Amino acid sequence: MLTYLMLLEEDADKARFQQLYERYRGPMYRTALRYLKDEGRAQDAVHDSFVKIALHFQKISALSCMEMGSYIVTIVENRCIEILRKEKRRLDWDEDWDIPAPSGAEDEAGYRRLVALVDSMPETYREVLTLRFVLEWSSKEIARTLGLSVGAVNTRISRGRAMLIQRLKEEGYDYDRT
Repeated sequence: MLTYLMLLEEDADKARFQQLYERYRGPMYRTALRYLKDEGRAQDAVHDSFVKIALHFQKISALSCMEMGSYIVTIVENRCIEILRKEKRRLDWDEDWDIPAPSGAEDEAGYRRLVALVDSMPETYREVLTLRFVLEWSSKEIARTLGLSVGAVNTRISRGRAMLIQRLKEEGYDYDRT
């Protein structure tokens, strides 16, 4: 907190900043954690966001309460997206990802084959399928994270699923939607 307050000159601004900090640090942290899925990186994103808020406090403090809340959450969302882009995050299947207990060796072998098929897909489709069906993110969350439109995400999911179904058919799996 002291770091942020040192960026402000006026005592009145420092007092308002402390109130803002107490009110929004929790929602900002939860938002960052939702995006980054890691406590340390979420804390970094919140810290960076508060530094930005302190540096531009005159502009931000002029906003209404309703505008300020959404603006502050947007600042942390944008910081999370920057972090993800900088990392050039590649979404791979974890080697030790624990699946629900298969009923037999055949089920586990089938699962492993499915993972291998998804893993061999072009990154464009592998990323969105992993985010959607493994991590259970919404299309909107995927779009924000990858910097795409929701329509582009839905198209990639649809094409990726079609590609996966085709590969499963080639493997001898009989896919029937009925």
